[in-house]
Amino acid sequence: MPIGFKASLVEPILGFSSSNTPMNFVGLGMNVGSDTFGKQGTSRPGEGGATNTTGFRQSNFLIFPFMSMVGLALPDIICFDRLADMTATYISDVDPMYQSADLSVRMNQAKPFGRTLFVNPLADLACLADCAAATAGFPINSLYWCDGCRGNMGATDTGYTKIGDPIENSEMIALRLMAQMHETSQLRKTSDATFAFLEGQSIPDSMCKDRFFPVIIKDQYYIQLAYGKAKRFGAMRFHYDFKSTPADGDDHFFWIWRTRDYCMGQTHCK
Repeated sequence: MPIGFKASLVEPILGFSSSNTPMNFVGLGMNVGSDTFGKQGTSRPGEGGATNTTGFRQSNFLIFPFMSMVGLALPDIICFDRLADMTATYISDVDPMYQSADLSVRMNQAKPFGRTLFVNPLADLACLADCAAATAGFPINSLYWCDGCRGNMGATDTGYTKIGDPIENSEMIALRLMAQMHETSQLRKTSDATFAFLEGQSIPDSMCKDRFFPVIIKDQYYIQLAYGKAKRFGAMRFHYDFKSTPADGDDHFFWIWRTRDYCMGQTHCK
């Protein structure tokens, strides 16, 4: 029998675009400029005549299999995501759940791990611990309703957020959508993750194969502005991290990275 040993890598898996403009694929440099499906977003007070404290942003995910491009040069024992195509995996403009807070809340109420149970002051307070842990590089998976220093993600999987810095709001929207992807098995468990509320219970072992897990695994991912430094979701951003001005149209592109723990030498990589 072959001998294996634990190995880890961090791989780029997704590109995430966030914009106020409908059908704007920031990562591809494509702005269709049509509001046939989606609506115009707002990021800042008074923008588009907005007078309330709630903003809205459109977004989309792209599978960008960077590692597959160099896959032929690497041995098969190094397991990274070997996707062969670059395709749009999610476009918010055509998702009615993303556009409507009411529809999204009703959908989340039916989920066994839905965040609707955690829209309360006590759950908000718990996010302070996640903020400190995420800034130190170790977000708390068990507090899956928290986005660290950005606070409670709320009960929806929409593009609605409090008016604030569009970079931070974009990060929260990305985490919400990734949580939804875990619930629908579009994203899977690839790391040796732990959950305090499941201590003593069986957690799917993903050392030899990606496993379905219905809750976002926050310490499995990093998010990075296309020209910035990769960070954990929920980590505090300091003043020198903010690169957003009204002149940039509040259009942003991020890379999403994922940790993969696997058994090198014994795992058949796919």
